[in-house]
Amino acid sequence: MPDGEPTALTPASGATTGNGETTFGAFPIEPALLVAGTNVLAIEVHETTPVDGDLVFDCVLDALVGEPLLPQGSAWRRFDAGMLPADDWASMGFDDSAWVEGPAPLGTGDADVSTPISGGGPSYFRASFDAVDPDALEVLLLRVVRDDGAVVYLNGEEILRSNMPLGDVFAETLASSEVVEGEERRWQETVVDPGLLVPGENTIAVELHAASAADSDLRFDLEVLGR
Repeated sequence: MPDGEPTALTPASGATTGNGETTFGAFPIEPALLVAGTNVLAIEVHETTPVDGDLVFDCVLDALVGEPLLPQGSAWRRFDAGMLPADDWASMGFDDSAWVEGPAPLGTGDADVSTPISGGGPSYFRASFDAVDPDALEVLLLRVVRDDGAVVYLNGEEILRSNMPLGDVFAETLASSEVVEGEERRWQETVVDPGLLVPGENTIAVELHAASAADSDLRFDLEVLGR
């Protein structure tokens, strides 16, 4: 569907064909939207054209309780010199042995961070986890705390961009907005295709950006759940 508020006349952005018609799309929902007792889920389905008579709809609401492949509070190797460490810093084969390691949450400006980092410029993080049998996993859930903005990569592929502008991201790229108090510790979630995993060691790489060069309030933690 296109951006903006839909109306009864809004067409779908594109036609769904083949196996896409019967493949479930997975989308995370913030648990804070739930209320105690009965909750209501309402869905609107749109056609691409007024004469499209091919419609299919089904929905499953599932609580994901998975095995932590990479738990929150894990140790992360970091490069926080305020510059891009290398063009291939997010790739699986990048040598980060010279980077300093420390447990999450990492950040600055908060007394309860486990590992202090430099403020202002971007910080780059890497961690690895094992996936013994990726084919046995139906879904991956990525959860991240980012103050202010972050881009997350799995084995070199971008899987999440949160509070960051579109387009190429450089060391001088700023987060889209400053994260205000109360949002700094909120977990941002996204569903990830398990097909991006490889048997054995997998690499998560994250770049954390401030909303301004003078911003000294940064925070980062991340976990990956699989089921």
